[in-house]
Amino acid sequence: MSSQNWLPFGPKPRIWILVSDRDNNKFMNYLAHFVLSDEDTLVGNFAGDFVKGKKTLEALPEDFRRGVIWHRAIDDFTDSHPVFIQSVKRVRAEFGHYAGVAVDLYYDYLLATDFVKWTGEDLSDFSQRCYSALSLEMATMPEKAQFVCERMIQYDWLASYATDKGLDRSFKGIASRTKFDSGLENGFTVLQDNEKELRADFAQFFPRILEFKKDYFK
Repeated sequence: MSSQNWLPFGPKPRIWILVSDRDNNKFMNYLAHFVLSDEDTLVGNFAGDFVKGKKTLEALPEDFRRGVIWHRAIDDFTDSHPVFIQSVKRVRAEFGHYAGVAVDLYYDYLLATDFVKWTGEDLSDFSQRCYSALSLEMATMPEKAQFVCERMIQYDWLASYATDKGLDRSFKGIASRTKFDSGLENGFTVLQDNEKELRADFAQFFPRILEFKKDYFK
């Protein structure tokens, strides 16, 4: 896998929701994190939400640890960025506390539907390369991360981000697992109603995260 094939991209999140063993509903927005990764940080970036505690982090191999730390840096940058906050405010009335989750997922949809524009690469080719890299390192991941990784590959979650059906199923799947009424079962409709504004937000956010990555890895 050549590092020159990895192109950086934007936003990303904080909340992940584990799917059941028999469910192929998509999970959260990994696509942006993967596009922001290179071949050394991909696995750690994927597993970032599954690594808990300072001792656990320090015990990881260097590249894995760098990927986890990079994952957290992306999340922190995104959550505090004015453009992302603006997007969240646009849909807070419908989703309340879960508005950030909705925007996270929708940003990945916007990335996926214009993937060639943002990366110069076919989404299917990119997805398969990610799956291959993750498969090679799956044994090094925490158990829950392995579980999710297997299902991501099995059901081709990354490619599904680009479809209306995939996005709608993702929202409904997440809504069925939230402890409180999230409104996410209507996520696809609500976000599509705000597509023009959110797509404009996304286009502003993209170059900012690119600059952030450039500065981070200087």
